[in-house]
Amino acid sequence: MQQLALIVNPDGPWSLGFWIKIGGFVIAGAGLLFAGWQIRQLSQQLAQSNEVFKADHDRTRRENLVNTLRHYTAGTKPEHNKMVQLLDRMSEDQLINLWEAKPITLGGELKEFACSALRREFPDAYERHCKDREPVQFTHGESMQLRYIMLDVLNHYEVCLAPWHLGIADEEAMESQFKALVDRKDGKHKLDAARNIIGPDRFPASKAFKDKLFPPEGKIQPAKPQLGQGQ
Repeated sequence: MQQLALIVNPDGPWSLGFWIKIGGFVIAGAGLLFAGWQIRQLSQQLAQSNEVFKADHDRTRRENLVNTLRHYTAGTKPEHNKMVQLLDRMSEDQLINLWEAKPITLGGELKEFACSALRREFPDAYERHCKDREPVQFTHGESMQLRYIMLDVLNHYEVCLAPWHLGIADEEAMESQFKALVDRKDGKHKLDAARNIIGPDRFPASKAFKDKLFPPEGKIQPAKPQLGQGQ
């Protein structure tokens, strides 16, 4: 009876309060263990979600690259190539006149490039203008058509480079596939003079793409485009 009295004695070392404290420690420890388990589970779920997101992101970027290549192929017209050659050989004054929709005078190979670019809309232009290499003034309608083709080419290239600029297509593959759109020859970049006459700010993707592949002298090569940064 004395031993039992010691056990149930509220003031003794094995009192009810002592066991309540022990129970509290046990519950707290179990809570910490459960919280740690939850954190580990959450970390694993987040890691799995990140892997799934990255896989989906990479697949989307590859799909956007393929769609861009399709758009480029479908949107490139027979007259584009001749128009690019013409624009890259025209003088600044001639480009300004073309942009301002004024009749332009061309001779030699420039005249032949222009006639070739006009062949679909003006099939008789070659016969009328290119019997010799003497300069000739193209009609207002012919000049307006050349202006239209110029803008068609520049806008087509800009749209093709937009996924790269927005960071939603595979950057390295885009740079490899579309480098020719801004390539440099004889110290000049393709269509750079025409863009500068119209205003390079109108073609931000083309300008950024050119600066990435061919950094201006004395400037650090810009980083790969990131979604939401100046895009």
